[in-house]
Amino acid sequence: LRLSKDFLIVIKVFSLGGGPAETGLAVTLAYVFDVGCSPMSGILMRDFGRRFSMAPALLLLGSACGLLGTPLTGSIPVVMLVACLGGAGNGLSSGLAMCVGSDFAVK
Repeated sequence: LRLSKDFLIVIKVFSLGGGPAETGLAVTLAYVFDVGCSPMSGILMRDFGRRFSMAPALLLLGSACGLLGTPLTGSIPVVMLVACLGGAGNGLSSGLAMCVGSDFAVK
């Protein structure tokens, strides 16, 4: 789900007639929000636990990927806003894969 966000952003911008500049801007905005929300991932996991931090991350990321597949994102500025939403969800889920993976690793 985390990597499919980038693919969906590129496909959606190109389907709306955007070029490489608009696509690059949308993906860059997503990564800016990703990096900006990454520290929040650690804070949420430390203070509230992994389960609580997984819920908002998957909610944001899933809703962004879902919106990219609907006609609600019919213009490039709306796609850029949804890319920011997906980037925030991606940033909140950044530390989850490593933590949950280490929890279930064979000892």
